[in-house]
Amino acid sequence: MAFTVKSSSYYSSENAEKLLGNESTYIVGLQIETQYEYKDDKRTDKVIGYQIWIATDTHNPFKVKFLPDDKPDLSEFNIGEKISFDKLEAIQIKSNAYFRATGIHKA
Repeated sequence: MAFTVKSSSYYSSENAEKLLGNESTYIVGLQIETQYEYKDDKRTDKVIGYQIWIATDTHNPFKVKFLPDDKPDLSEFNIGEKISFDKLEAIQIKSNAYFRATGIHKA
């Protein structure tokens, strides 16, 4: 991703605001990706999160993570729809930005 903001070592809404500003976000995939815990290089059945793909007008698609208790329901969404998030946060580690949220809604 071509996000530019000083690195931070924690997720925060301030980081998300710095990275995305007032850009509109759009859903670009309706498949929820399940993240599993790995032990000794082997996947377990323990779910540690979910990810969805979104994009903005100026950024290529990227993932937003949801914790297991916040699994999104995308059944009412269409690809390309403008969306907003509950408690969107971001962290930047080196040149990579990571996002997480607790909910997703049509904008």
